[in-house]
Amino acid sequence: MEWALFIVISICIISGMILFRNKTIPDVNQPLEKSENVSVIIPARNEEKNLPKLLKSLMEQTLLPSEIIVVDDQSEDGTREVAERYPVKVLSLSSLPEGWTGKNWVLWNGYLQSKGEIFVFLDADIRLKPNALELLIHERKRQGGVIS
Repeated sequence: MEWALFIVISICIISGMILFRNKTIPDVNQPLEKSENVSVIIPARNEEKNLPKLLKSLMEQTLLPSEIIVVDDQSEDGTREVAERYPVKVLSLSSLPEGWTGKNWVLWNGYLQSKGEIFVFLDADIRLKPNALELLIHERKRQGGVIS
């Protein structure tokens, strides 16, 4: 049951990030705490062309995540090698347990290896404005919890 809830939340967050990147959020007049512990988890299968653009946009954020985890889901291209050129943690998965779908298994494993208190799930083919993570965290505070 715990993993089912995680899957639903993951899908909502990914969808929200895609919609969120072009929106502005009102100032909440609260400074970000320096102790914010944000983990970005990126599922990636055959994303060697897209991954550098997303990772570059993450490195240019006004609020840098405390960790970025790229979960290589049996890629047949240079996805892993590309990810290893950046200061990220790279996980490789080789088998899919019965009852799991690929992307959900990848997200779950990224979550299990993360150390953050706040989780941001991003697809490899998106780009972020330089203040996207900061705006996302402010909106999370404003809403009082999970956002999508």
